[in-house]
Formats: sequence, C-alpha cells, structure tokens
Amino acid sequence: MRPEKTPTIMTSTATSALVLLLLSQAGFPMILKPGVSMDAATRALEQEKHEGAPKYKETGLQMVCFKKGSAVRYWTVDEGTLIIQYTEETKLIENIEFYLSGPGPRDGRVSFRLDVLSFDTGSGLMQVRTRSPKEAFQPTEEEIKANREEFKRRLDEITEEAKAKDALLPERR
Repeated sequence: MRPEKTPTIMTSTATSALVLLLLSQAGFPMILKPGVSMDAATRALEQEKHEGAPKYKETGLQMVCFKKGSAVRYWTVDEGTLIIQYTEETKLIENIEFYLSGPGPRDGRVSFRLDVLSFDTGSGLMQVRTRSPKEAFQPTEEEIKANREEFKRRLDEITEEAKAKDALLPERR
C-alpha cells in the first residue's frame, strides 16, 4: 500500500504563502494596498533607502481620522504625503490616499487628494483611482461648509472695511 501524498498544488500554495509572509515580515519592498498589515507596511516604508537615508519619512499633517476605531499615519513621498488609514484593532490598512498641495499660503493654493489603489515601496509606483469629470467637480459637504464659512468671514471683513472708510469720510449735508 502506498502512503498518501499531499497534492502538489496545496504544497506549493502553502509554500508560496509562507514565503510571502516571511518577505513581508523582513521589511523588503512591498506593494501597499487595503488589507495589508500596517506593521509590515511601516517596516517596508522605513526600510527603503535612497543614498543611505530613508526614502520615505513619517511625518504629520493637520488632519485627523474621524472614523471610530481607525487611526492614520503619514509619510512624505516625493512632493506629497501618503496617508494610510488602518483599523486600530486588527492593524490592517483600510484606505490609502495621496495628498499633494501647491506652494503658497494655505487659503490660495491648490490641493489634491487622490485615492490610491496600491503603492510599491521599492519603485515608488502608485496606482490611483480617478473620478469622472462630473464627480470631480461636485463639491463634498465638507467643501461646501468650508466655502460658506470662508465666504461669511470675507463678507464680514469687507463690511468692517467699508464701515471704517465711512467713518473717515466727512458727513454730507
């Protein structure tokens, strides 16, 4: 009687999974995307070097995560910031965004937040999702609220300036 053999497909699949797990734990370049461990992503981002210095540096932005049970970490990537949102309990990545902002004062510069499908820490290749022109030009509720507040603030400033100028003018008879 012959001993039973494990099917070759099962053995190779298990071996491949083990190799991928070991590579991700070792800090080798990897592709970041939702579902990947935040610990492995952190090691991969910190492992990458460019001329002896870290290629990606963890940084901070004046942004917070509003989703309960989630946390956010930021890394400088080229001229923008990679924003990684992950669950605090499982430490799995939920969402990745790339924030890119133009130079100049905050209220006058153009900023972009791009939805990232994947990011290769080794090559720096980033796959982003774009929206249709119709969706791209529809402001979010946050943008509408911020624009309203800015409009009201500017209107108050203009009103105060006009009152100050009127106070300086002689009265007409």
